[in-house]
Amino acid sequence: GIVSVLAECEEYANTFADGDKVGKAVAIADFVQEVVRRSAEAEGDGTACLGEVIVEHCLRCCAMPTTITGSSVQLDLDKIALILAHHLFNQQTTPWMMEKFEAEWQRLMPCVGESSKPSVDLLSGVSLKRTKEELSPTVLRAMAEKGDDAPEDADNDKEVIIYLTYLPEHRLSTSPEKRFDMLFKEKESWTLDEIKPYVKRLVEEDGSTNTIEEVLLKHTLSTEEDGKKVYTKR
Repeated sequence: GIVSVLAECEEYANTFADGDKVGKAVAIADFVQEVVRRSAEAEGDGTACLGEVIVEHCLRCCAMPTTITGSSVQLDLDKIALILAHHLFNQQTTPWMMEKFEAEWQRLMPCVGESSKPSVDLLSGVSLKRTKEELSPTVLRAMAEKGDDAPEDADNDKEVIIYLTYLPEHRLSTSPEKRFDMLFKEKESWTLDEIKPYVKRLVEEDGSTNTIEEVLLKHTLSTEEDGKKVYTKR
């Protein structure tokens, strides 16, 4: 509801540019009042389920910390994009076709145009790119039952359809052994770029001087495939 107000009520958000960063400056009081009003309407009895303090806190969480003033905040579009990405992934239990996900993701953003187009790079540690061949039979059946499957390509020259499977890093175990077990149940082999965001926290919370590569050396096997290093279960 809060993000939808950002997207729909342009009168509460004016575009600003700071170097190569583009965003929205939002008047806090006007924004909070609008969200509370909509919340009360949604309840039907005139009682808002979202209080002003909660709404303002959520708004500030979507802002650039260094740009918060007494009366307005400047929105961090990357933060909002990640919030929306998690929202979209939680809306369905089957993988998204990446093309459809990007279109819906952009539609929900509080700005329009290329300057606010969220980058799929933000999904590092949130989701995995998979081809149809990489999806399990169980997932494929669930997609077919829901009608989420893409039509079969009659033309072999067509571009391969990419799917996004939801795998948020924060849901994985903090135990290295359990975390790697969960990762390899999801995918048998990983490139460094794929697995790195899921290992980063282990290095940061370990308190040692170990690098990501050293943690991978301890918990995985590495081989070369098509000139690239891949990691598999030890």
